[in-house]
Amino acid sequence: MVVTYRGMSIRFNESEVREVGRDSTGVRGIKLKDDDKAISLDVVRGDADLFLVTDTGFGKRVKTDRFNQQGRGGQGVRAIRLTAARGFVVAAFMAALDDEVLLASSGGVLIRTPVREVSSQGRDATGVRVMNLDEGHSVATAAVVPAEDD
Repeated sequence: MVVTYRGMSIRFNESEVREVGRDSTGVRGIKLKDDDKAISLDVVRGDADLFLVTDTGFGKRVKTDRFNQQGRGGQGVRAIRLTAARGFVVAAFMAALDDEVLLASSGGVLIRTPVREVSSQGRDATGVRVMNLDEGHSVATAAVVPAEDD
């Protein structure tokens, strides 16, 4: 699954990506609009949801079965509805309910929160507040912290 800065995503089978040499330019995963860029590429796992975080501190989980498998190179579908208040996508990855998410702000604040505390929503939802930010700061990055096996 590929997710973009402007909240678009595409799910395709990895067998559609042919092997290429090191000097190759690769293959197109998603067709981008002029003002968009790819933010994330992750492998869909059966036990995980797509977790998205915006630069203004909003996030959500989306069940992967909400994304139909397409051929690679298409425009994709909306993964999160973005508004001026919601900002743009800064991180997207697969996260299981037992995992945690580590978020870092541009001001150096780090928080760690359980994935299960962030609500699961539809593709067209705008998300919920996952990080409170100081004035002038934004979410710089986020990463999944896998649950430890006992």
